[in-house]
Amino acid sequence: MPDSLSIVMPVFNEQDVIADVLSEFAQVLQRFERPEFIVVNDCSTDQTGMILQSVQTLIPYLRVINLPQNRGHGAALARAFREATGELIFHCDSDRQFVAEDFWLLYQKMEEEGLNAVIGWRGKRKDPFARLLLSRLLQTFLFLLFGVLLPDSNSPFRLYRREALDRLLLVLPEQPMVPSILMAVGAKKMKMNVGWVEVRHRARTTGKSFLRSWKIFRLCIPAFREVLQFKRQLP
Repeated sequence: MPDSLSIVMPVFNEQDVIADVLSEFAQVLQRFERPEFIVVNDCSTDQTGMILQSVQTLIPYLRVINLPQNRGHGAALARAFREATGELIFHCDSDRQFVAEDFWLLYQKMEEEGLNAVIGWRGKRKDPFARLLLSRLLQTFLFLLFGVLLPDSNSPFRLYRREALDRLLLVLPEQPMVPSILMAVGAKKMKMNVGWVEVRHRARTTGKSFLRSWKIFRLCIPAFREVLQFKRQLP
């Protein structure tokens, strides 16, 4: 087992669940000799920041980065990736829609098959219809544009080896809108060995997603432009 794991997690207004999320994923990190937990607080306006500060006293390897202004989920995630130092880097969102123990499904597949990255795909996804529809449209768009069929390109539950992440960060925009999509496509087109594992997915029970209901379609045009630009710069 590699001795170091970094968990990276962008956070925005998750006061109702963030303490439980950190506790659950800290249990995963405890099995590694050099654990690192990097949380990027994207200028939350609720009590998230105060909760993160209090949890730091309980989790010594937790590092909280407070952005001075809201940059959006993509930019916060990219910052977290660039701060990570582990041999393995694991990304999960902070809304408690995933089960921390499912990390080991990704880890086992990576180790058994010698993969560069493993992505957890949401087979029984518990999201509103608008999000499900957009994901299906995105899958078709990426297939037509890149010729790759990805089960869940925007899944925020994935594990990278250090060398793979470093290669992807070289082509990722400084403040991307949709880094998870770009990294999934980039890994495939750069001929990395990528595996997929079905993981559990919970319905969101607290708080409000930044991208909710049909409003998510307002961001489609700039996001698609970013994907097109990314295609032009891929090696």
